[in-house]
Amino acid sequence: MAFQDNIKQTSVQLDQIKTYTPAVKVGDVILPAGIGGDFIPGSSQGSSTAFYKCTSVDTSNATWVGRKALLNDGVYSFESDSTTGLAYTAVTPIVGEVYSSDALITASDLYGQPRGSGSIYGVIYDPSSSSPICQRVIKDGDALKQVAAFPYMPAHNFRRCVMDDLANRHINYYLSPFDSNYKEDGTSSVLTGADGDVMVEIPICHWSVTEMQDGKILYLISDQPFTGSEPHPFFYVSPGGATLRKQYVGAYEACLCTSNGEAIALTQDASSPASYSSGYKARSLKGTKPWTNASRATARVAINANGGYQVNALFHQYLMLMCMIEGGSLNTQATISPGYTYANWDYTYTRFSGRCNYGNGTGNLMYDPSQDSNISWQSVNELLKIVQFQYRGIENPWGHVWSFVDGIVKEDGGYYMTTDCTAYTDEGYASTYTWKDHSWQTDNNYVRTFDYKTFFAKSSGGSETTYLTDYFWYASGSRVVLCGGRLNHGAYGGAGCVTELAVLSIVHDTYGFRVSA
Repeated sequence: MAFQDNIKQTSVQLDQIKTYTPAVKVGDVILPAGIGGDFIPGSSQGSSTAFYKCTSVDTSNATWVGRKALLNDGVYSFESDSTTGLAYTAVTPIVGEVYSSDALITASDLYGQPRGSGSIYGVIYDPSSSSPICQRVIKDGDALKQVAAFPYMPAHNFRRCVMDDLANRHINYYLSPFDSNYKEDGTSSVLTGADGDVMVEIPICHWSVTEMQDGKILYLISDQPFTGSEPHPFFYVSPGGATLRKQYVGAYEACLCTSNGEAIALTQDASSPASYSSGYKARSLKGTKPWTNASRATARVAINANGGYQVNALFHQYLMLMCMIEGGSLNTQATISPGYTYANWDYTYTRFSGRCNYGNGTGNLMYDPSQDSNISWQSVNELLKIVQFQYRGIENPWGHVWSFVDGIVKEDGGYYMTTDCTAYTDEGYASTYTWKDHSWQTDNNYVRTFDYKTFFAKSSGGSETTYLTDYFWYASGSRVVLCGGRLNHGAYGGAGCVTELAVLSIVHDTYGFRVSA
């Protein structure tokens, strides 16, 4: 039966939206965290894991030459090489192909026009079941085919770069997919600000959300348009709010810089965030503590001073979509990473940015206690030694500190929202933003039902292992939206974790920011 025969209705609206990665060993505990099984950076785990030594880099056509083969767990790995600066990493495999010892690893395997461009893939979610696990499918002509893993994921082709002009979105250079300390050509990069801000390029994604005859929800995405699809509304975030374009978000949580753009010096043991002064800038740089304890309005000014904008609420909705599809589950903490969420809250425990520098193509929770050897709190329990993780180049997309999002104000019965990044405001938004109806969950609890496009909570009754699996906090009236949870939230956190407790002027040391361009 052709898949469209099972469609009840198709409704892709630009005004609505919101979405395995391996395990890492912490002591004797295996935490799920990256892509393709129990993969631990820098080590081999039996016959299912192998490493491939990249022997040279052809900078003229960005082709990596080395050894590779299809792993049992479906992940390629590349061993570091002192002459090229390439480091351990993992990328999505081309399923079904077997490689010789001298096979080429080309840039198109990872970036540019990705292999499998135009592939349509996604998941089917069953709202009648408490299980967060989804069925992975690909579209082949008019048919849907169930798959255990995706042979291609072109829409997940995120790419790190250094931008030296956020206002004009000018890219100074792209970073190596293996190690962000190097450019794509193998020469050293500068991630501390002199060359620009460290950003992640997110390619335009086309999607559809369909309620099927049996009540299940079909999500499909591709890097190219397909029948019944629309560009995800995240890609309309722009001056004026109507331009379809790639999006750029900070690879790191925003730090506070002087008016000259230099990061304010902080030790890893700093007990409080840096204080804002007029003219200061907010940037995405390596080796800095997250900037918190400022209002959304203040952050907006500091980010604008550097030519950028605070991330739009649609970013986290898109993040949830992509994590759900890649992980095959709504439980992003189980399939992508628990995140840095299992510690007592203390600003001292927040980490320097850029310490999770394990490539930039996939998500991993990097565990290496030796990295903390010179930090006074290194002696705390094992879980506190976890270094923040990254998802496809985006460090700490949840956990660590709460993330403000802009372009949205929650109200009773719905919310005001805009994709016009030049119009962000906390005053007079009712006349410039667009109103969206939404029946909010009205208690603080795990989410059971949610809007299928925005992932915004509608009712409680879930748990850390059922339905959406993430927590929602509610308060009546006009509120800001914050996403992801913080480092002491444990199972509450995740890509779908949201709080709407805070008033528009809230200032808190657990609330941080992320820049976009």
